[in-house]
Amino acid sequence: MTQKEWLIAILAVYMLLFTSFTAISADELPTIPIEFYGYVTINGEPAPVGTEIVAKLNCEDSGRIMLIEASKYGSQFNDKLQVNGTSGEIGADITFWVNNIKAQQANKYEPGGLELLNLTVITTEPTSSSKPISSGGGGGGGAPKDSDSDGYSDIVELIRGTDPGDPNDYPGAVTPAPTLLPTVEPAPMSTVKPTPIISEEQTPTPEATPNQIPGFDALFTIAGLFAMAYLSLKRKSK
Repeated sequence: MTQKEWLIAILAVYMLLFTSFTAISADELPTIPIEFYGYVTINGEPAPVGTEIVAKLNCEDSGRIMLIEASKYGSQFNDKLQVNGTSGEIGADITFWVNNIKAQQANKYEPGGLELLNLTVITTEPTSSSKPISSGGGGGGGAPKDSDSDGYSDIVELIRGTDPGDPNDYPGAVTPAPTLLPTVEPAPMSTVKPTPIISEEQTPTPEATPNQIPGFDALFTIAGLFAMAYLSLKRKSK
């Protein structure tokens, strides 16, 4: 082939590749997968080991995972359920199927996300007011632990946010509204001010002056005059 023919062949290959690349829509570009982990219950009981979860995006299988631990799929730091999609599927609904039964939960496709999503599957229709009959917690190796014997295992109550130690607190239980007691405000107590004690100044009692006999001084004076007169006459008589 001549140099001109080589140049034409290279241009033809380039145009073919360019045409193929532009034929791919921008909506079909792959994205970073979104990942999920959490707990799974079937009819209120932990899903057994070997349960398969399939995530579907636009009715197409986009990811799957199998339980290697009862009730738990994936974890925050280990294997997770990865859902792969394209840029055109961003914001679309992801549905989850547990052993080919659709779960009650769904999620939006947001590439690169990490979501904690607990899945619930109901295969029967329990009555809204019925409470499951407790098995008494005896016998049967491997049966889930039910500490309060209310018919729901401890792990299910932890997932549903109820108290596994309270038989009256179980998923679906009606919580009575608390009765509000009226607040009684205490009656204000009157403050009694003490009456100040006025100290009275004691007036000193004057001492009684002994009464003198009237005229006693005059008698004494007269007696003295008589005595002097007597002494004077006695001297003259000598």
